[in-house]
Amino acid sequence: MRLKAGHTKLSALVAIVGLLLTFSGYISANSRGPEVKAGTILKLSMDTYLTSRTAELGDPFTATVFEDVRIGNEIAIPKGTKIEGKVSSVKPAERKSKSGTLGIDFDRIRLANGQAINIEGQLTSLDAAEKRQIDEEGRVAGGSSSKRNVVFIGGGAAGGAAIGAIAGGGSGAAIGAGVGAAAGILGSIFSKGEEAQVMSGQKFGMELLRTVLLPDPYNNASNDRDRFDDRDRNNSRDDDRPTQTPSRANIRGADLKSTALLKRAQKSLLDLNYYKGPLNGINGPSTRTAVRAFQRDYDLEQTGDLDLDTAYQLGLVNEDGIEILPVRILNATADKQRDSIRVKANAEANSGGWQIYTSTQVDGDQLHVYVTGAPPFGGSTQALTRYPVDVPPVRDDGFITKVVVHGDGNPVTISLATPSLEISRSIKQQTTQLFDSYREAISVTSRTSKTNNFTRLTENQALALSALSNLSNSASFVELLLTSKATDPAIKGALQTLMREARQTRRAMEDGREFSRVERAWLELEKDLRKIGDNYQVNYERGNN
Repeated sequence: MRLKAGHTKLSALVAIVGLLLTFSGYISANSRGPEVKAGTILKLSMDTYLTSRTAELGDPFTATVFEDVRIGNEIAIPKGTKIEGKVSSVKPAERKSKSGTLGIDFDRIRLANGQAINIEGQLTSLDAAEKRQIDEEGRVAGGSSSKRNVVFIGGGAAGGAAIGAIAGGGSGAAIGAGVGAAAGILGSIFSKGEEAQVMSGQKFGMELLRTVLLPDPYNNASNDRDRFDDRDRNNSRDDDRPTQTPSRANIRGADLKSTALLKRAQKSLLDLNYYKGPLNGINGPSTRTAVRAFQRDYDLEQTGDLDLDTAYQLGLVNEDGIEILPVRILNATADKQRDSIRVKANAEANSGGWQIYTSTQVDGDQLHVYVTGAPPFGGSTQALTRYPVDVPPVRDDGFITKVVVHGDGNPVTISLATPSLEISRSIKQQTTQLFDSYREAISVTSRTSKTNNFTRLTENQALALSALSNLSNSASFVELLLTSKATDPAIKGALQTLMREARQTRRAMEDGREFSRVERAWLELEKDLRKIGDNYQVNYERGNN
């Protein structure tokens, strides 16, 4: 009896342990976090300024996920998640020859609780045309499953970088078949000879090359922040593609059928080269065609109607489906710091409770700041209310000379250039125009033809043309030194050379009767030469004091 009782107790204990192990296995199997499959594209916004002129291999960077990644109706990777990586290849620009390139590797996802998960990702573009070029290059170089050498390429829009695949590997790689063809979209960009500049806020994509398993607590925290209800699930798409943007079908907010909002949508589609019709606020065939093409390229349901997901992607509504509107700018200031620009402004709206948004874009030597706002949900006291606007610092290597702050009404323009830099740019422009005018005066070229005719060129005329060409190059060098914030002694030395060449050029042109045809323009140039010389104690007539 004693043995039987012991055996019974042992059997019961084994059964309990087995049940606990089974239950533990059940919990473990059902508490696994989401798997984000290989091929998923994360939409990122760069946090760190990078340029092929100064970047070095291994330099770290971070980027921010700006759109939730969902698996079904659950958030797998919420917006705001940080992606960490490093520079993997650098090739500075070759002046007037090849643009610089900058390659990056993605190392890890940094979760909200601080945990890091290793990843393997590949740079890609969110622009449909660029992405097609990258995909085509991948098929040419090694098949769709191969990791392609995708890099930032200098010469993209707004003085930043385009994204394209290059053949081979290493920093000395050349543009491959998909991108480098003369008729290719990025072929002309690569030949601009500009540095690749990845600006803070620049948006791009990261394609996962292997599946990432995320822990369950991270998934739960994400879903507690923003979970779909049953009505949202009924509105999900019928296909199996991952939803890239959260559904907003049940959020009250913007009137998507209003004439005003449709006009704004048409304007945005026009700017993106999807629409070519009038801005009339009518949802006609041309508008529906443009909307459908935009939806296709941004992986949205292709309805041809301006739904909330489409309006969100076009920047017309915020995350809550509330229309984003330009706000009036009362005033603005810009502070040029050592390597960045800080912009502050005062905006005004017709009530309190507005959410104010800012975005920036660098276009050549101009920084454009766009200030918009979303009115409060529900009622609010109608009273003019001021909103201070503090724009995050924008990286500047000394090339930005003007800030333009856009809102409702006329933009506010702020000049950042020093007087000497402005004068040097005027001198550069004048020397270029003088070179062209003198060629016309001596019948080397004409306004109707760009062909040069040197058959009757005299010795004095050749000397004058050569001197004008050297003068233009010297003017460009002075501008470069001022833009790069060179030391005053260096600028003074370059100005002495510029003044000497200006005097020699005048003597060479005065030997011919054609000088009278360009004399007025030359006198204007001399005024600017004297102005910039006074700033650095360099005398135009004598070269220096």
